[in-house]
Amino acid sequence: MTKLECERLPFSELQIVVQACREAGLSVIVIGGLATGSYLQRYRRYTEDIDLVVPATDVEELLTMLQSCGFDITGTRQWWKASKEMGDHELIVDVVTETIAESATEQSHTLSLSPLPPLAVVTPFSKELGELACEIPAAGPEDLIILKLLSGRDKGLIDLTALLLESFKRIDLTALHEKIATAHLQMTMNLAIAEWRNALRSGELGYLWEATYDRPLTRRQVASLLRKIERLTPE
Repeated sequence: MTKLECERLPFSELQIVVQACREAGLSVIVIGGLATGSYLQRYRRYTEDIDLVVPATDVEELLTMLQSCGFDITGTRQWWKASKEMGDHELIVDVVTETIAESATEQSHTLSLSPLPPLAVVTPFSKELGELACEIPAAGPEDLIILKLLSGRDKGLIDLTALLLESFKRIDLTALHEKIATAHLQMTMNLAIAEWRNALRSGELGYLWEATYDRPLTRRQVASLLRKIERLTPE
């Protein structure tokens, strides 16, 4: 199966899932790489991951709907994996409730789903698949920053770096700091931001960036990123 075909599958299924959720009146939002990509043009990256958030009160209905679409469900009380074999490829949809916990640290962040975030256009990385773009509520950049810093994954730092380079003006810094304070994550965020800053200064992040986008971070971009990262830091 080609890379293009591998990307077509999740977006084709996402369209079906989004339409089914609308018809059922389910409050579902997208997070992860797809959500981040909805705020980007130049620095969107290839991803097959579908990460959905649903209120705890609606999760059983969503899982039942996914089963009706041919998915097998495994998981726990807060996280479920819906998987579907499609030829030699396995499609995965991760489902979580609004309180998202990072297992390594046992810390969590709760997304507000009432009202739902605005609709975002989730677009495939490949231009040839542009017709598969769909509208779905996406987590705001402030929530994405917190979630990706909590996860501590390399691809999360790549996404956040892209977000700062391309869409920094869309980040509400006051709202970000309030969310961090509400979740009592000031120390955790400060440590994660320090690691992000160190990875940028050491060149480690630049290596990951070039491997992802086939282009280096310029000195000017690094300097700009360091200034922007400083503004993210909670007091």
